[in-house]
Amino acid sequence: SKTLLMLADAYAHYFFVQEFVQDLELELQNAGLENPAYFRKRIHFCREFCELFPEADRELIINMRRAIADSYHYLGEAEKAETCYAQLVADFPQYYGSYLAWGDYYYLLRKDNFARAKEVYAKASEVAQDDAAREIVAERLNGMA
Repeated sequence: SKTLLMLADAYAHYFFVQEFVQDLELELQNAGLENPAYFRKRIHFCREFCELFPEADRELIINMRRAIADSYHYLGEAEKAETCYAQLVADFPQYYGSYLAWGDYYYLLRKDNFARAKEVYAKASEVAQDDAAREIVAERLNGMA
């Protein structure tokens, strides 16, 4: 968005704004592993980022929304996590990364529904638009074999 670009330009000599927000999101995750209250803060931060900068890079928005869903998982709120992943796929149906995030939820976080993970990864493979994306999905599928 213009706002995010303006912010990035204003602080370009000091730090990269996109890297900063991603680092902050990751630190909130790490803190949440020690104290679950930080998962709530992570949800709040990522939600506000998406609301303030809706035109940010697609992958950054997807990562922020994935962080929200993952945080619900860590808080034991599986239904909210599922809803977030379903909405992510609904909002980005032609981008493999949205399916990859949902598949990772089953495969890497829950570790309890590999059949569902394979289904979601298969959809990611269908919409992947380049060799690098297809390779990422193939690595996940091969890792499950």
